[in-house]
Amino acid sequence: GPVSRAGVAARVGSVGGTSGISTGGASVTLTADRMAINQNVNSAGGGISLKPLTSTQKIDLGSASDATAATLELSAAEIGRLNSGAGTLTFGGASINGGITVPASISAAAPVAVLNGTGGIQFNGSLSVGSNGATVTSAGAVSDSVVASRVPARSPYVHA
Repeated sequence: GPVSRAGVAARVGSVGGTSGISTGGASVTLTADRMAINQNVNSAGGGISLKPLTSTQKIDLGSASDATAATLELSAAEIGRLNSGAGTLTFGGASINGGITVPASISAAAPVAVLNGTGGIQFNGSLSVGSNGATVTSAGAVSDSVVASRVPARSPYVHA
């Protein structure tokens, strides 16, 4: 069935010879203010959702560190370990109001949804999803500091 983990900190690693998380098609939801994705998370089409436990916590996708206070930081390597198959890889949520930043370029081999309440979404790097598509939704501002075409053209910015 679906896998859900909530807490202040979450670590995906190896325990007793088992590495990462595999659900065989069920969804995976990780909710924590700090995450260390050290092994693969596989949902085989069920989708993967990651969001902070604290609704005012910020999210950095493509972060180079994991030291910024009040920020859920996920590196490009950690994002690369998320395998949702045809399911959507979701970062944030409508109730997350701390803002989302993409400080460096990231890639995903699945459809991507970047969701935020009122905190807004700022792209300083690209979001590459190939032909999978992406949606970017926020009740706050959505902006790209350099070029508006960094998110694939068929991927809508939705200002909720």
